[in-house]
Amino acid sequence: MKIRSLLFLTLLAPLMSAHAQYVTELDNDCTTAFNSADFVNARYECAELSEENNGEASFILATLYAKGQGVVKNKRKALEYLILADEQGHGEGSFNLALAYELGKVVGVDVEKRKRLAFEHYLKAARNGSTNAQRKLANRYSDDASLVYEPQKAVEWLTTAIENGDDKAKLELGALYLKGEGVVRDQRHGLSLIKQSAESGYDKAQFIYATLIFKNNPEQAINYYELAAEKGNGFAAHNLASLYFKGEHVTQNRNKAHSYAQIAMANGVPQAELFLHETAKPSAPKQRTAKPVALA
Repeated sequence: MKIRSLLFLTLLAPLMSAHAQYVTELDNDCTTAFNSADFVNARYECAELSEENNGEASFILATLYAKGQGVVKNKRKALEYLILADEQGHGEGSFNLALAYELGKVVGVDVEKRKRLAFEHYLKAARNGSTNAQRKLANRYSDDASLVYEPQKAVEWLTTAIENGDDKAKLELGALYLKGEGVVRDQRHGLSLIKQSAESGYDKAQFIYATLIFKNNPEQAINYYELAAEKGNGFAAHNLASLYFKGEHVTQNRNKAHSYAQIAMANGVPQAELFLHETAKPSAPKQRTAKPVALA
């Protein structure tokens, strides 16, 4: 195995767990053991296939060593197998390597070179079928502050990701249709794509779709906010806390406002602290209206 003079500042495990659990592509003894959480056997089965130029086996080995599953955690070996997976053309291997460059997890590489290597590996990963990389490239191409701003290419990569079964890409492509970037502006189609992404269970799409339809259909919007909040979407939980606290479009409920504010706070939305503070106070007693006194 070729060893490179790159050092990671942290373990690769946080990178590899930053996205949904890896779904294997091939059916063999290596992937069967990995999917069954039989990590000790996965280590041996995958090692054999890795030597036979199997990129997926190399990527699984990188994951095992990064997380210490079935082996002693070893970030150097994790890096070696990740680089090998990239060299063997494995899309998710290249994507994780690109992510490591972008997040500054590699020392000994200056900032400009790190950015270039990240972009090159995202492009390689996208071409090798990584939908994560395809969406990542689309984000770069659709960012008007980026040096590679080309919204038409963003549309192309998002379309490719959708064709590969990525429902998250529907949200981003829908946003481009709403703005008319890289495509002819089409509000109806854009909203339809975002709704499809929301219905697939993607919490970010559920939050955004709810926000877009709230003015015209608050009841349906609240349903989508609730779905997103159940998945830990802090922004959706914050909006629900506000609605229940004020009693807007829902029956006022301080307990629900408090619960949703807790979810929002736990998921990175500090603005929800206001609702936590207010709902912790005892409710003010209702003012009684004096009855008119009858004149004798």
